[in-house]
Amino acid sequence: MISLLGMLLLPETPNFLLTNDKRDRAESSLVKLRGSTCNVNEEIQKMIAFKEKNHVEPLKTVKETVKALLSPSALKPFGILAIYFFVYQWCGVNTITFYAVEVFEVNIFPNELSSAIGCGTTMITLAVYMYFVKVWKENNIEPSHSWIPVASIYIFVISCTLGYLIVPWVMIGEVYPTQEIEDYFCGRTKTLRKASTNETA
Repeated sequence: MISLLGMLLLPETPNFLLTNDKRDRAESSLVKLRGSTCNVNEEIQKMIAFKEKNHVEPLKTVKETVKALLSPSALKPFGILAIYFFVYQWCGVNTITFYAVEVFEVNIFPNELSSAIGCGTTMITLAVYMYFVKVWKENNIEPSHSWIPVASIYIFVISCTLGYLIVPWVMIGEVYPTQEIEDYFCGRTKTLRKASTNETA
């Protein structure tokens, strides 16, 4: 209910407004999303360039909508993502989560420590690399060592899966004392998690 009411206060997306040739409203919407101190002209220009390059036009009829939904450019990524999520769900990740309590009872501290070190060092490495990319671009230097951000993200995902991704979900069902309190706080814990990640789906 709160999410539904909150949606009424949000401005329309700049991309949608630009698609409907409403640049002034798009700039106003982006200012609300980014903040009044942010210069949105460059971002607006990138959106306009993307719109013109990809010939983005609003879908005005049902026929146009159906045609767009059935186009290869829409169906191919949908198929790839559907297969990816199917493999992800059936590769055993849920089994690992179900038995995570037994795993962490044996050796929880090293798992959490290694997860924290892995997540922290990879994000610092990625941040430093992106800083150098910005400096290189400002000096018209071609960025090098492009494998670093890819490796950082892979190691981050592995490190996160070792601890921080699983432990909070396991703890939700284990740490609260009684059934009544558990029922109350489990829902609010999950709500807090969704709110902290801006997840509404």
